[in-house]
Amino acid sequence: MKYERTKELENFIKDNKLFNNFKSLHEIYTGGSSYNFCVQTTDAIYLLKIIRNPERYNRVQLVLKALGILKELPVNDFAETEKLLVIPYIHGQRIALRDITPKALTQLHEQYKCMQSLDTAAVKVLPQFDVADTVRELDDWLTDEKGLMYRLINKYFWQKIKKELIVMPAVHTLIHGDMTANNILIDGDGKPHLLDFDQIRFGYPTEDFMGLFLQIAGFRGLYGSLNKLKRMLGIADISSMYTPREILYGVQCFYLRLLLRRTRMRAAKKENARKTLCLLVCLLGYFRVRELLSNQTNF
Repeated sequence: MKYERTKELENFIKDNKLFNNFKSLHEIYTGGSSYNFCVQTTDAIYLLKIIRNPERYNRVQLVLKALGILKELPVNDFAETEKLLVIPYIHGQRIALRDITPKALTQLHEQYKCMQSLDTAAVKVLPQFDVADTVRELDDWLTDEKGLMYRLINKYFWQKIKKELIVMPAVHTLIHGDMTANNILIDGDGKPHLLDFDQIRFGYPTEDFMGLFLQIAGFRGLYGSLNKLKRMLGIADISSMYTPREILYGVQCFYLRLLLRRTRMRAAKKENARKTLCLLVCLLGYFRVRELLSNQTNF
C-alpha cells in the first residue's frame, strides 16, 4: 500500500535538516512492516525506512548500529507511531541462480560471519525457532480445518512428516532469520549485500542457507528444480560445512514456516482454493528434496 504522507515526510526532512544537501525523496518499496524510500543528496544516496512497531524499531536500530551501517539522524521520531532509520542505499538486483558463484558465496559468508559476531548482550536477539510449539499449533489447526485442500495437506504432507521431525538442541549461534532472495542484493560488480536484519535470532545457519537455496530453486512455488538445488549445494560445498542432520533441519524449517505462514493467512481469510492447491504442490516438494539429500553423499 502506498504511503500517504510522502509530502509531509519530505517537509519534515527539510525542516529538521536530516540530510546535508537534500535533493529528492521517492518511495521504492512497501514491506510487510515498513515503508521504504530512496533519499538523494548531492553527496550520497540513502535508504530511509519508516517503522511503526516500537519493539521492532529498537531491535533493528541496535543491529544496524552494531554493524556500523546506521546513519545517525538529529531526529528519529517522524510521528508518535512512526520512527525513521537510515542506511546507505545499495544499487542492485535481488540474488538469482546465476549469482550463486564461489566468489559471491565467499563474500556472503564474510558478511554473515560479521553479523554472527555481534555482541548479543547489546543486541536484542529473537529466540530459536521452536519446532515443538509449531508442531502443536499446526496439529491443532489442521485437525480442526474442514476445507478439502487442507485435509489433503494434513493427510499427504503433515501426517507423513510429523513422525520424523527433527528437534535440534538449543544453541547460541546468531542467524539472519530471514535470508530470502529479497534480502540479498547483487550490485554491479556481482557482490552480494545482506540486508534486513529484523529477524536476527538464535538458530542453525542451515535454516538461512537452505531456505535461500530452496527459494532460488523454485520450491516456494510450483516448479522446484532439484538440478538447480543440487548445483547450488555443490557450489556452496554445504555438505562439508554442516552435518546431514543440520541440512535436513534447514529444509524442514523452510517447509514448516511456509505452512505456518499460509495457515495463518487462511485463518485471516486471505487464502483461497487455488492458493491452497499451490501450497500443497509446494509442500510435496519436501519429499523430493529429502530423497535428493538422502541419496547424495556429495551434493
